[in-house]
Amino acid sequence: MLVSTNLRNWGIGSEPQTMLECAAYAESANIDTLWVNERLSTPSGMGWPAEDGGRYLDCLMALTFIAARTERIKLGTGVLNVPYHLPFQLVKQVATLQDLSAGRFRFGIGVGWYETEFQVIGVPYRERGKQTNAALKLLHDAFANDNIVVNGAEFAVLPRPARPPVYVGGGSDAALQRTVNLGDGWIAAGKTPEEIAEPKARLFELADKAGKPPPSIIAMKTLPLEDINAAIEMAQAYAAVGCDEVVHAGGYPDVAAYRERVDLLAERIIPAVA
Repeated sequence: MLVSTNLRNWGIGSEPQTMLECAAYAESANIDTLWVNERLSTPSGMGWPAEDGGRYLDCLMALTFIAARTERIKLGTGVLNVPYHLPFQLVKQVATLQDLSAGRFRFGIGVGWYETEFQVIGVPYRERGKQTNAALKLLHDAFANDNIVVNGAEFAVLPRPARPPVYVGGGSDAALQRTVNLGDGWIAAGKTPEEIAEPKARLFELADKAGKPPPSIIAMKTLPLEDINAAIEMAQAYAAVGCDEVVHAGGYPDVAAYRERVDLLAERIIPAVA
């Protein structure tokens, strides 16, 4: 099972030099992927810690920044909210990042959940699933063909590197069906190993009915690294339930704390689930 971690693109830890030092250390320690997430900002009343100050870096631009200073480690969005983006422009951005990173991008997506953000960008909240499906279909079309037709106009999407893998977040039936129809894997965010078993069975059932191979499963959860034996036990439980990757997610105050995290993942968690 692969072991990855998040890189903060928000609040404390998202300063440019901090991000670069953390990314470089994770790459040197054989961490598989660095994952960032997406918020437009911190809407009033959302309850974010005051010390984070509402600072949120654009996830794709943050990964492009990191891609320029790394060589091996993979880079993922966990997750990007598809309805927040114009579909064709999003396809272009994804293709650009995949090209500039030499094929290291992993495209984790969601439909979004915070209604205030939809109000800010003027996108109907109840159409988020439909818009996400349409955008993902466009992405698949763009990476599979020399030319595509968008709103009646024919375009070529260049550069056209290999399509990055698509991972779908969310636990609803619609999200699981989206994973089968338009994704390569499922992101189980915030779920314990025990909570993954039931949706995994449903996901594999849907894939079998569609005549497709079982999607990969990525667990995103904060491992209790302060109790390393408990963290190892949890990571092994994710492997036992059939996860292909575990992503340790959470905050950290500075580079030193991030290095301590990475050391524990590299020296204790990775060998325990290899």
